[in-house]
Amino acid sequence: MWKAYLSRRQLLEQLLSDRIIDAAFDDGKKIRKEPSLDADQLIVFWRRDPSQEPELPNLIVAPDAKISEILALFGSTPQLPSPITAFCRVVSETDFREMSNFEAGFKERILDGFVGMAISEVVIVSNGNLRFNDVGPAACKRSLSYTFGKALLNCSAHFLPVAVDGWYKVQKLVNPQGNVDLMNQVGVGSTAIFNVACEVFYGLPPTTNLSEACYEILELGEPSDHVWSKLKSPTSTHPSLKILGESAREERGLYLQDALKGLANLKSGGSDEEVAFCALLATRIAPGSFEHMNMLASFPNRRVLLWYGFFAALQRRGSALKGNGGLGLRVRRDLFRVSSLSELPLADISLAELTVASRSGFDSLSKKLGHSNEIVVEICPLLEGSFRFGFKQDKVFETVETIQQQTKIPFSDSDREMSLVDKLDLVRKLLAEITAGVKNVQASSAKTKAVTRKK
Repeated sequence: MWKAYLSRRQLLEQLLSDRIIDAAFDDGKKIRKEPSLDADQLIVFWRRDPSQEPELPNLIVAPDAKISEILALFGSTPQLPSPITAFCRVVSETDFREMSNFEAGFKERILDGFVGMAISEVVIVSNGNLRFNDVGPAACKRSLSYTFGKALLNCSAHFLPVAVDGWYKVQKLVNPQGNVDLMNQVGVGSTAIFNVACEVFYGLPPTTNLSEACYEILELGEPSDHVWSKLKSPTSTHPSLKILGESAREERGLYLQDALKGLANLKSGGSDEEVAFCALLATRIAPGSFEHMNMLASFPNRRVLLWYGFFAALQRRGSALKGNGGLGLRVRRDLFRVSSLSELPLADISLAELTVASRSGFDSLSKKLGHSNEIVVEICPLLEGSFRFGFKQDKVFETVETIQQQTKIPFSDSDREMSLVDKLDLVRKLLAEITAGVKNVQASSAKTKAVTRKK
């Protein structure tokens, strides 16, 4: 890419007049070692040399506190294309430095589990209106699970809490009449799965029986008897994998019914491990398929279906993704498309610009979308999320904290001890712990490499 340091006035003049700019070729990573930007200073990147061919930049790096001002300036200039973030990313200096240090994870196939979760999430949020056979890839791309999987693949751990929080903010902005209750239940239920998947994705040592089981599933295609025996069952019945393999299908179904009945009788709704045990047991009845998704959709505890989709997609090398006309393969194909700062944005608008635009309404925005009832929002740099769009919006912007305070839903009918606010706060804390853990592992790895080089 080509890089130039410009003031806001110089950039605006260049955008309006297409004047020639002298820029230096740069890979975009030297900024990490350079001093912080001045209040009016911007770093502007182009895909091609702007001194040879004037064109819109594909990336603008601004001081952290000036993002909203710059977007408002662009939005108030009618000669410029709008929304500007559909053509050029505008990111903060902090975010840009963080992206420059990002390296992909080690166990990327764990993301197959998010494909299964996305399918489960669509079934849950439809509130009984959709069965597995009716789910389409477009609906899966609008799920929190799909968006979080994209965040793992495209962004550093620093952005994981931002991705979850931003997803809820966009939902409230563009789809205020959506089923917020079920969406929040899904978000709370997904927390434990996100944490397990993060451990595996970043190659951290397993800290729970569930993360150990995921490592084995990725390596062997299914868990071993040793790990299976360590998982906590909601009942005293704990058939071995050998017994399950030798049992008739009807007998395996009875084991599942017994486990689900025991889970339903637990006042707390069951621990994450007990819920995951039931889900993993369900995948042993018809391995390599999502055959029992419709049956589990009627179970009151939403977490079971989420864990079921996660495990079913991981086992047997992801063979379940081939079912229903290759639905999972289609979602997986889109999930694994990696974005780059050197490419033009794919979104209709960024979350930062959407927030600015929400203050005056979205009346003109619907004419600038790629699809009539869908909007693609870049939640944070390189992370696009797809959302339903088309309802009249309130001019007053409400933060996700306001939504959480107004919407207090019990996790399940029997679990009324922890409020939704507390649970979503727990999501943030757990993801923050993961972020800190990943940075510590990366720092220790960097020190080890440095010592090796000296030797």
